[in-house]
Amino acid sequence: MQNSGLSGHSTVSPPPAKELAYAEKPSQYFAGARTDFVGDLPDNPDAVILEIGCGNGGTGRLAIKKGKCARYCGVELDVRAASAAAEILHEVVCGDIETLELPWPNCLWCKS
Repeated sequence: MQNSGLSGHSTVSPPPAKELAYAEKPSQYFAGARTDFVGDLPDNPDAVILEIGCGNGGTGRLAIKKGKCARYCGVELDVRAASAAAEILHEVVCGDIETLELPWPNCLWCKS
């Protein structure tokens, strides 16, 4: 699995208030997988998934393992969690989704 992770994109620092709020959360907050979410995904080995708030990548790991997608990308506010997710997912961008300019073309997420 090719993983450009955080090294492929600039890491954007979240606003100080948000950064502090997440810095105090225990690492378990970002761990685990949303099995309910993955279970609801159709089996589509060609799909591309973008998860906003991907945590440490547990949900993405499960989706990839179950053949739900070809690519799984994530956006995560917390630098620690984003770094862990970058080891698992195809691409991860760290930053505040409310102000972040995503590095992917809009058409990547459109249906053909």
